[in-house]
Amino acid sequence: MNRLSMENLTEPITKDLDFQLQDPFLLYRNARLAIYGIWFYDKADCQRIAELMK
Repeated sequence: MNRLSMENLTEPITKDLDFQLQDPFLLYRNARLAIYGIWFYDKADCQRIAELMK
């Protein structure tokens, strides 16, 4: 969810995504070379989601 806008970002998970885990952020770069970060309140959730996305 995006707090700054009414529109939420959706990104398909493909082999072109590069991930980097930096608790509490999950950073990724998509095929268009745009870099985004997902903030997690719970670090354990951040690590769990990073593992699922691998």
